[in-house]
Amino acid sequence: MMRSNNVMRSAKAGIFIIPLLFILIGCSDEFVGPTATGVIMPLKVGNQWIGRWTEYDDAGAVIATTYDTLTIESQVRRDEEIWYLGSNGKLYINHPNGLYKDSSESSVCGCYMMLAKYPSAVGDTFNTQRHEMLLQGETWVRIDADILLAKDSAITTPAGTYSCYVYGQKLFAPLNAGLLGWEWKYYAPNVGLVKKEIGSYGRVEKSWELVKLRLG
Repeated sequence: MMRSNNVMRSAKAGIFIIPLLFILIGCSDEFVGPTATGVIMPLKVGNQWIGRWTEYDDAGAVIATTYDTLTIESQVRRDEEIWYLGSNGKLYINHPNGLYKDSSESSVCGCYMMLAKYPSAVGDTFNTQRHEMLLQGETWVRIDADILLAKDSAITTPAGTYSCYVYGQKLFAPLNAGLLGWEWKYYAPNVGLVKKEIGSYGRVEKSWELVKLRLG
């Protein structure tokens, strides 16, 4: 996630409310806006995102909080391309059409998927799953393609206020039995993921927000 090239001061930050995933910079009144150039997540060795996961009960009360850290540790050459290895063991790369992740165990597998389409227009869709169906226990469920729901949405986190692209994805039960769950991801261009919300049956079950950021 790259440092934003466009900082607009004195903009009033609001929280974009939609049912919905890193502490070096701290709270900020700066409004970091998207740019027409750059990448959705800046990949450079040493870049780091620290985030906080929050879990909620059925009434919306907080029942647990945990922290995680993603650090870009090194570069890996594959098929004449430079990928970036994260501290989570995954490889990342920015292509002209967006951010990709390779979640395979082998460095030669090439089993990668798109995390965020960028640049993108509201209504654009893209597939993040390698398969259209996932097996949960003994029940097959359908996952919709991700869709860009909004652009320039103001999102405030402990790390600052950012203007974000909002990507959404829904999970449906088999045989058209209804919506099982959803996931909303908030990416700030040239910064990366700043917020994520996961829910089901009309409520947020788990959320992640950026609390600290280091970009080189």
